[in-house]
Amino acid sequence: MSEERQDNQKESRADEATPPVQKVRVSTFTHFYTNNIQLGFSNWDMWVTFGELTGQEDNKPTIEERAKVVMSLQHAKAFMQILARSIHEFEKQFGEIKLVSPPQPAARQEPSSSQRRGAAPTKGLRAITLDEDD
Repeated sequence: MSEERQDNQKESRADEATPPVQKVRVSTFTHFYTNNIQLGFSNWDMWVTFGELTGQEDNKPTIEERAKVVMSLQHAKAFMQILARSIHEFEKQFGEIKLVSPPQPAARQEPSSSQRRGAAPTKGLRAITLDEDD
């Protein structure tokens, strides 16, 4: 049996096992546009901060942070798989989504040795900004 057919059978079995869901929109529900995402994680959670690049002042981009979503690492991985599958299906129907390279930021200056010695460690935490070609 082909791989695609096996995947379709697995999906239909999963759909059959999933009971219907009632969705209720809370009064604090919000809708916004985002073109900037920042990620961070700890040993237990991952957070995604959604923002909008709104301009530039003094040669520095201005990002208005709109919302932050925190989830377990397991939920983040499941979300990644669902998102990847959805994008794959979209591209099968409408063609490849082309990524454009963002403008490169100005060269950063290295901190002095005294600045490096005074920096506080961030052990166990890591932040990633997806503004580059990652």
